[in-house]
Amino acid sequence: MKRPKYNIDEDIGVDYCDEPPWRSYNVVGEGDTLGELYNDLCIAETGQDGDEVGLYSLVEATDEIIEATYLTMEHYILALIRNA
Repeated sequence: MKRPKYNIDEDIGVDYCDEPPWRSYNVVGEGDTLGELYNDLCIAETGQDGDEVGLYSLVEATDEIIEATYLTMEHYILALIRNA
């Protein structure tokens, strides 16, 4: 099976540690084109024990999560351009 050309599993820098349970978020996705990658993007929520709590589409995400995801994707794409 061929591995997709583009894949991402990056911490988006949003953590909630103010009250138990602690949780953090990663943007995950893959695709053979950047369009496919974008369409596949999901948010993985990780709990304080390191287990995945849930996997959400961007439609279900808060504005804070969406903004952090877009910023993370911007950095991902700029790194691709620099390394091309």
